[in-house]
Amino acid sequence: MNKRAFFLSVAIFASLFLQSLPARGQSANQCVSCHQNLQKKELAKYFDLWKNSVHEKKGIFCEACHGGDPGASEKGKAHAGILPSDDEKSGIYPRNVPATCGKCHPAELNDFKQSLHYTQLVKANAGPTCATCHQGKTGFILNGALIAETCKDCHSKMKDEQKWIPEKAHLLMVMTKQVSVLLDWAKDYVDSQKLDAEKKSKLKKTLKNIETLNKSGYRWHTFNMHDYENSLSKAFSEVIEIRDQAGK
Repeated sequence: MNKRAFFLSVAIFASLFLQSLPARGQSANQCVSCHQNLQKKELAKYFDLWKNSVHEKKGIFCEACHGGDPGASEKGKAHAGILPSDDEKSGIYPRNVPATCGKCHPAELNDFKQSLHYTQLVKANAGPTCATCHQGKTGFILNGALIAETCKDCHSKMKDEQKWIPEKAHLLMVMTKQVSVLLDWAKDYVDSQKLDAEKKSKLKKTLKNIETLNKSGYRWHTFNMHDYENSLSKAFSEVIEIRDQAGK
């Protein structure tokens, strides 16, 4: 073998070796190592949904929801303890999904437990779960238009007084965005004003508190539209009041 062929062979081998290595942070996770190479379209689809999702970026792997042993390379050992989604003991059985998600999202779980959605889910194992809106594996966040379409899946079949909810949900998501934009403007406005340090600090602290509530969704997951709308309206008024105080 001549020198050129030798170095070419080494380069090809090195390239193949590096491609076979798991991504950084995934070295001990055999779920990823195996499932990223699956040929079955249905299973490969699930992996593709998780790949590049917020869950992957946050280091949330398959075993967090499905169980199993991510350190085992042998299929039987790796899948030990994993139950199908129609098994009542499974973490992804519809009734159990909120508790599974709640391990990482306790505040959202606490709010959801106060909703009619949760009551229906516990009672009949039927109704929206976290995955209904957030696509389980992806952790996707719906915008106003998409949330309206998602709500329509059920509410369009309900009585007249329930049919307004999708449009209401859309409107409230738009309002949430408007409050967020107003907050950003108000923070810049307060910074630009010549105020004494104490007053500026107080106004900025109030804005920060409103921003924290806005980012938390004002307990959106209770799905109490009336309370949520009141919270948004109050936030809007408070930001306007702060603007007026800063301008004096």
